[in-house]
Amino acid sequence: MTSKTEFTIKKLLSEFIVNVPAIQRDYAFGRQGDINADKRQSFIKSLSGAVLGNRKTHLDFIYGKTEGEIFIPLDGQQRITTLWLINLYIGKKNDQVPAYLKNFTYDTRTSTREFCVALIEEDWDLARAIDSFELYLSEQKWFFNSWKYDPTISGMCVVLSEIHKVFKGLKESDLQSADIENVTFSFLDIRELGQPEELYVKMNSRGKQLSDWDI
Repeated sequence: MTSKTEFTIKKLLSEFIVNVPAIQRDYAFGRQGDINADKRQSFIKSLSGAVLGNRKTHLDFIYGKTEGEIFIPLDGQQRITTLWLINLYIGKKNDQVPAYLKNFTYDTRTSTREFCVALIEEDWDLARAIDSFELYLSEQKWFFNSWKYDPTISGMCVVLSEIHKVFKGLKESDLQSADIENVTFSFLDIRELGQPEELYVKMNSRGKQLSDWDI
């Protein structure tokens, strides 16, 4: 795998098992707050416009390292997770969840890993998710109460609720023609630049500016 290679979420998860490492922060894109909400809504609308409107959108660089079949993201976790959630939602709406979505997991908490598996394996009755998809998920028999205290799970539920607002009113034909591969990002294997963890710390200690898609 060469550095600076263009990827889609489908290509990434078809070639690698993506494992968000324990050193990463929680999935912050679903955090509460007006500023976060505005950025989240803008980003999801941008992504939905790309996958539904045949418009190419590029999300800059994803930094990480590969270890055999494992890809460990060190920067870009928020974007990868959001793309995974959108891809999963579309798959559920089409009653055809792509097998490659199983190649995504979090190493931060056992509860997060279990939740990601449950989202794929459990049935969704989207007709019952009239208003808050976040509330709908929390009421499912397979949803453990303890999961409410996992910040990443809470963030995923908030983002899924936002995705649901954008996609729920669409025609079936629109979702069947949705093309997640319209959204791309560039990959940089930072093993070629030095020790990955050390470089990651240096990047953040220097105040690396967040992109428009990070919180």
